[in-house]
Amino acid sequence: MKMYENLLTKLKNAAKARKESMAIENGFSTVAEFKSYLETQIKNLTVSSESKELKTKVKPTIHVIDIIDCSTSMSGSKHKEALIGINEGIKSLKQDTNANFTYTICNFGDRKDIQIIGLKSQLPANEISFKVRGCTALYKSICEVFKEFAGTREKVLMNIYTDGEDNDSTEEERTEAAQLIKKLNKKNFTITFIGTRHDTAAVQRLLNIDASNTLSYDGTGEGLKKSLQVNNISRSTYSAKVAAGEDVRTGFYKTIVNK
Repeated sequence: MKMYENLLTKLKNAAKARKESMAIENGFSTVAEFKSYLETQIKNLTVSSESKELKTKVKPTIHVIDIIDCSTSMSGSKHKEALIGINEGIKSLKQDTNANFTYTICNFGDRKDIQIIGLKSQLPANEISFKVRGCTALYKSICEVFKEFAGTREKVLMNIYTDGEDNDSTEEERTEAAQLIKKLNKKNFTITFIGTRHDTAAVQRLLNIDASNTLSYDGTGEGLKKSLQVNNISRSTYSAKVAAGEDVRTGFYKTIVNK
């Protein structure tokens, strides 16, 4: 742009004969044509520069979703560590400058007790809390959350945590969940899963969740604690990749960690 600005300044300051000479030297038949060309180039380059600057300043939006199993098998230390891990994850998001985040949590027991809280809301100011109860309607819960995010164009990160197999969804709901994951993971969704070794192997097969997006633990509170810590670190890597425009559909957990 500087080159065009310098030429325009020289053109304006030059004598009439020199102006005509400059126009001809640069392939224009008149001084007016040459002047108009220079002004157009400067304007276009200014707009382009401002557009690039705007793009670098605008942070991406990431919708973070936690889907947490609250069935009675989560009682005791697992429930305690799940609460700590979920809230630590929210604190980490508040400190993450790579993106703007919204937060949704779905805590579920049986199929009639699925609670979706804070749909696409700002990061919660108060600590998240939930109670253990009922069975494990995992597939139905996944379907219910997907319905709420249908048509979302921004990045969506769905983190799923459970300590056992689904025992309160229908086969149709499992099929629907698998189809949705397969479809949306090709677009702007990243779906991850933390569970026991047996459950992790099952969801890879039954729900089309990529192996690199799954994490196994030993079914204990301590094991869940460590897995949630890994998850929170992985979120930071994920948001940095989103900000850099990288493909984030797979590889959420770089190494499959079996606790």
